Amino acid sequence: RLEARAEAGGTLVSNACLSLTEGRFQVVPRGAIEVRGFSHPVDSYEIVAERPVGRWRARAAGGLSGFVGRTAELRQLEATAAEVVAGKARVVVIEGEPGTGKSRLAYQLLHRCAADGWSVLETWGDSGSPVAPWHAVRQLLIGGLPDSAALSPSEIAARLDGDLAGADLDARHALRTILGLPVEAATWRDAEAGYRQRIVRDVAARLILARCSPRPGIVLVDDAHWLDAESRGFKRSGQTLGLV
Repeated sequence: RLEARAEAGGTLVSNACLSLTEGRFQVVPRGAIEVRGFSHPVDSYEIVAERPVGRWRARAAGGLSGFVGRTAELRQLEATAAEVVAGKARVVVIEGEPGTGKSRLAYQLLHRCAADGWSVLETWGDSGSPVAPWHAVRQLLIGGLPDSAALSPSEIAARLDGDLAGADLDARHALRTILGLPVEAATWRDAEAGYRQRIVRDVAARLILARCSPRPGIVLVDDAHWLDAESRGFKRSGQTLGLV
């Protein structure tokens, strides 16, 4: 009933509905609206955009309680971080039942690394509707760009292209593939799928490492079990990069 009051192409939600989205959308208050069947006006909000944040970030935006316990686990993560600072690549997998604090523990490490001057990149799996290929890798590349939410994919490609200096055309085709942009070159479209995936992964790794260098970097992948298939297959080792 509230949605019926929205303008053409718009979406109105109540405060109760908005609370269920866990901060995943940018909204504009539209005031209280008389809705048939309700004895009082209903506060309404218009959805204007989706926030490019993961489930944990959206939930944490509403405030968190103090971090308590998990001392042994945090020390283990900090010891691994020290190995990365020493020049070793490390991958850490945090597993457990839902609701046991996996994301909170990972983000606690993330904040400490950021405070120590690390480059911090993060991405996440999405449990909602099917996402485009390379969605999680794309978030890694654009998440730290200034005003990335206001940039079109073409503008993002132009910003990232500078880190591909000296690369061939296929590398730039791979970047457009990651960003979901069309590639007109028949040589790229007709290339074997395995070749295209290898080039895309190499380009993604190059761009991620460019974002981190010369500092140690940490890449946080939250809700990894929901990653799109292409991003799930992305791997890179042998660099001063930590992956949680």
